[in-house]
Amino acid sequence: EEKGMQANAMTYRMLLEGFMRSTRYGEALALQEPLFDLRSRLERTTQDPVAMPAARDQAARELQDPGAQRNWTKAYYYLIDAAVWNGEWPRAVQLVEDMVDQGLT
Repeated sequence: EEKGMQANAMTYRMLLEGFMRSTRYGEALALQEPLFDLRSRLERTTQDPVAMPAARDQAARELQDPGAQRNWTKAYYYLIDAAVWNGEWPRAVQLVEDMVDQGLT
């Protein structure tokens, strides 16, 4: 967002891909928390009765649209790879479990 990019799954996927290509695993893993925060905000918005219907619809699309699902899945794959390459095996396992719990496979 600081650089003028929209915060969505595609943005995070692109950032993660860049960090992975340049073997900057720690920086890739630093995106885990903001990515998960984004997903939590979107999930809350879809359930928020005071949110505008358009906001709920947009949040649902960001979570459930096939293209968005691919971006979420790839983002998880990159985070899992970063954890493995960084030697953080328990974190990688937790990420796999989270991914499955989210229905992303």
